[in-house]
Amino acid sequence: MKLIDLHVHTKGISLCSVINGEEMAKLSLEKGIDGAVLCNHYDIVSLKEGETIEEFANRYVNEYFEVKEAAKKYNFEIFFGIEVTMRKENCIHMLVLGVDTSFPIKYPNLYDYTLEELSNIVHRHGGILVQ
Repeated sequence: MKLIDLHVHTKGISLCSVINGEEMAKLSLEKGIDGAVLCNHYDIVSLKEGETIEEFANRYVNEYFEVKEAAKKYNFEIFFGIEVTMRKENCIHMLVLGVDTSFPIKYPNLYDYTLEELSNIVHRHGGILVQ
């Protein structure tokens, strides 16, 4: 059986992380974890100064592909996820799992949806939400 961490961050997007994708993969393997869902923070505070939400969405997806590539060195599996900080829902954090990398590109303002709106969109795309 493989152990998969369902919620990891990297410093390329999430301000709370201090490690890059390669370091995350190496450290996880040392702890007996075989793969991870990269669920970096998707929120307004993660935008760089002057960056549009569309640019952020693309940077978010690119970070996933960079981490996935770096993790190959260790034969560590990386899956795509999103941790949305919902501004209209008291800033609760919702993990979006099971959607593909086009999801934030199609819906770049995820953090501005209500929980019901986000749930409907995620389910239409075959994903699930986890708080």
